[in-house]
Amino acid sequence: MEALRSRLSLVEGALTELQIANSSLQGLKGKDKSSSLLMPVGGGTHIKAKLDDPAKVIIGIGAGVATEKTFDQAQESIGRQMTEL
Repeated sequence: MEALRSRLSLVEGALTELQIANSSLQGLKGKDKSSSLLMPVGGGTHIKAKLDDPAKVIIGIGAGVATEKTFDQAQESIGRQMTEL
């Protein structure tokens, strides 16, 4: 039973992370190049940044590998992952 609770906790954490990513992408969609952002770096700390290429997203595909996708493709991929979880 404890192993199932642990796995459920991992799935819930992954799902929460994907929901945050999807929400962040939705907020960035349609922003202009050089839009100002506050980028979280952890521990409640942020840095100021500029959006370089608002049409592309770098998304992890597993095993430490990432690929470039459009916003729509990235959101579609995140949606599929959320459904699987």
